[in-house]
Amino acid sequence: MTILKMPEKTNALTTKELTGCFVAMATPYTTNERLRPEINYSAINPLVNHILNSDVHGIVVAGCTGSAYGISIDEQVKLAAEVNKRYGQYTNVIAGDGSNCTWEVIEMAKRMEEEAEIFTHLMISPYYNKPSDQGLINHYLEITKNIKGNIILYSVPSRTAGKGITLDVVKELWQHPQIIGIKEASGNLERIANMIEITSLPKFAVLSGDDSLALKIIRMGGRGHISTSGNVAPREMADVVNYALGMDYRKAEEVNTRLKPLYSALFPKNDEKNPSPNPSTTHHALRRLGIDVGIPRLPLCDCSDEEKGYIDAALIDLGFL
Repeated sequence: MTILKMPEKTNALTTKELTGCFVAMATPYTTNERLRPEINYSAINPLVNHILNSDVHGIVVAGCTGSAYGISIDEQVKLAAEVNKRYGQYTNVIAGDGSNCTWEVIEMAKRMEEEAEIFTHLMISPYYNKPSDQGLINHYLEITKNIKGNIILYSVPSRTAGKGITLDVVKELWQHPQIIGIKEASGNLERIANMIEITSLPKFAVLSGDDSLALKIIRMGGRGHISTSGNVAPREMADVVNYALGMDYRKAEEVNTRLKPLYSALFPKNDEKNPSPNPSTTHHALRRLGIDVGIPRLPLCDCSDEEKGYIDAALIDLGFL
């Protein structure tokens, strides 16, 4: 008699559960020492409680907003484990554990599953080495062979020195049982619309990765949003997403309009000079709200006084200061 091996039960999100507003949590640091300040574990509770005091559906730990660029694998796993230990029973915890090296992703994801007990992985497409579409396909398929959990693809061309995850790649991956969705931060609405058209629930969910486009993407058929601004204004960001998913677009647009100055302040654009990126901006906003997250590790630094002024003005406009 052949005994079928049943898959091990995990806490991995399904595509159906990948719906709503998720917040890409900032990683708090203890001091303003510039080279390698320690992660401030005492700031996790006030930060996460602030985020969860709303209708968000989950938290991403150690993604781009979580300063993944400057955190060692040991630190990423320890941070994710701590957040999941404290809050995993109350909300969905997703590990940001992508890399530009396939074997490194596999090792990190396996540790997230074994040590942090997190089985939903947000994996940015490889950066710097600029793989071909076939290289991207091979990258993600190889990862699925070596982990138990599920993957959310993460396409953000502005941070990955290329085109991000193209439509051709999604066509090859979206029906794989362990690849449940994509965080789309390309800003290319035509491409996103095509992704939504060729994929479908319950196999695959397209989520916005851009605060300013979340409402538009949900109206096109997106299933939710992974947000930076949700660190600062979690209730308002969740309202935009939840109203839009409920097709109450008037209320969604009202809240979204209020948030636009915050979007602009957290993601400043300046054609003449290189502005401070997120998470530097998000860290300033959180400090102004009284949440001690410090300043990101080098090569990121604190915002300029001008940028701080824009962030403070947005917070005052929202009634937060």
